[in-house]
Amino acid sequence: MITLNGAEDDSYYTIILSNPDDMIPIAPIIHHMIVNVKGSDFKNGFTDDSAPSDADTLIAYYRPSPPIPFIKFTYSYLVYK
Repeated sequence: MITLNGAEDDSYYTIILSNPDDMIPIAPIIHHMIVNVKGSDFKNGFTDDSAPSDADTLIAYYRPSPPIPFIKFTYSYLVYK
């Protein structure tokens, strides 16, 4: 479930799930991007399957699958207003 405490009801947000590790030659890798998420929907929470109807999925969820076994990678959720 994706939620953001303190989201402003009438504002719109963009959510990005990325892998910013620079050891990957094609970094950063964007695993998911949803735009136009209304703050009120963000406060109530949603999943990718129940994303708000006015939100747009620019990049469908792509499951992280580390290319190099046994090395820890960083995954970051970024939220922009």
